[in-house]
Amino acid sequence: MATDLDRQTMLALDWPALLEALGDLARTALGRRRAGQLEPACDPEEASLLLETTEEALRLIEAGNGPAGLAEVADVVELLAACRRGEALEVEELRAVAGTVGGLAALARQLRSCGEGPRPLAPTLALWGRRLHLDPVLVDTLTGAFDERGGLSERTYPRLGELRREAAELERRARRSIEELLDSADFAEVLQDRYVTVRDGRFVVPIKAHAKSLGLGIVHDTSRSGQTVYLEPNQLVPLGNRRRLVEAEIAREELRIRRELSRLIGAQADAIEAAIEQAVAVDLAFARAELARRLDAVRPVVGREGTIALRAARHPLLVLQGADVVPNDLEVTAEHPVLVLTGPNAGGKTVALKTIGICALLVRSGCFVPAAEGSRVDFFDSVLADIGDRQSIAEGLSSFSGHLRNLREMVERAGPAALLLCDEIASGTDPSQGGALARALVERMAEAGARVVVTTHYAQLKAMGAADERVVVAAMEFHGGRPTYRARLGVAGESHALEIARETGIDPALVARARSLMDEGERALGDALRELERERTRAERLAAELAAER
Repeated sequence: MATDLDRQTMLALDWPALLEALGDLARTALGRRRAGQLEPACDPEEASLLLETTEEALRLIEAGNGPAGLAEVADVVELLAACRRGEALEVEELRAVAGTVGGLAALARQLRSCGEGPRPLAPTLALWGRRLHLDPVLVDTLTGAFDERGGLSERTYPRLGELRREAAELERRARRSIEELLDSADFAEVLQDRYVTVRDGRFVVPIKAHAKSLGLGIVHDTSRSGQTVYLEPNQLVPLGNRRRLVEAEIAREELRIRRELSRLIGAQADAIEAAIEQAVAVDLAFARAELARRLDAVRPVVGREGTIALRAARHPLLVLQGADVVPNDLEVTAEHPVLVLTGPNAGGKTVALKTIGICALLVRSGCFVPAAEGSRVDFFDSVLADIGDRQSIAEGLSSFSGHLRNLREMVERAGPAALLLCDEIASGTDPSQGGALARALVERMAEAGARVVVTTHYAQLKAMGAADERVVVAAMEFHGGRPTYRARLGVAGESHALEIARETGIDPALVARARSLMDEGERALGDALRELERERTRAERLAAELAAER
């Protein structure tokens, strides 16, 4: 059962925004709606199946073989329910069901063909295509019931065609007769205007109100002013009567056809609904494939050992926004289950942490990850994240209390199949106590077998990389007074608060005073970290020069 932390995790990792992006790539209204409601799979076999269908859909798209008929599949669930109840659908409603059935049949044919041959392009989707099967009589009857204009087909229903042609001929005769009457002496003096209109299904002409007593015909309506009456000339009454009879026969024939088609749909409603559900699954597979194309994403290796080894990983939402994203290598493994991300504020620590978390959710949802080939993202039963403000006015919790509540739940749920993500772990309190608490929490989570990724400014956590072989520390680079957003594994990063303060225009004397107030150990640690950064930069430059000489 999902907890508040599970729901917070989805929000913190921007999952709803990613689902919205996925939904925008769906081809059906049902697919778009379903995408917004998706939750990551709880079963690794289900996730593996979804990944396989994503890869197959991607192969089909790249082969120019998109999903035929899918755009015709509409949300007709309520119409199917009406047919089950024995109601007769209107023509436009029947047309929607017929279009959906035709689209399902076209999609089924296409997907089944993708499973043919010695090396089929999409064997799993071909199996899904076989599940889209509908009774051929149903498909042929519904698709043949309508003409190219969307009306009931006169070729399929010849009696309806005969009646419609008779009605049209009666209308032509009536209009010819009226034109002759309008030129006659009887009407020349009493016409209010020279046009023909329809009242109560009868052809009428507008005449002056005082002439209605002349016995020229039957009055069917009066204008608002009372100056005009609408009269059906006596000569047209027989034609009008016959026309009304034919129209009534047309209505009866259309009702007969609508009832017949609605009964057929009602008898097959369960099969149609099941096929629609399968088509939505196909729609989402192609949406996942389109998302992979837009993210330049790859299918990662997926196991159950609790390994994440991302190569050149990028946050998917930043990619979709067109941002110039710095790719990073990020890793947690059974040997090194804890990754501590350090470095300055606004240096990319939280983005890196979120990238790890959202990639784990992507894999559970059958989506590829925005990273390089060779990346690995194992299946985690639980992905929990504590990011951002945790204050709860409703529950009377401060940010720190809310943070501790989330950390308590993480410790309780820590295990070999859990991925725990903590942004600024145990922050918001006295740094010495917060640092000690953060280290104790990380140690307990690691002892339980969880994979843990934290961001921090605490020296106690930065030191864990040297003291605890389970922990890898990474620094977000900072050069020339600015962050580069690149993570360096195996290196602890300084927070660079004083450098950033100087860069933002704070008085240099004030910055110097702040430095003097730091204790000797803090200054020494900061100086050592900065010297390490300088040495690494020099080593990289020397390596590049040597490579160029070769």
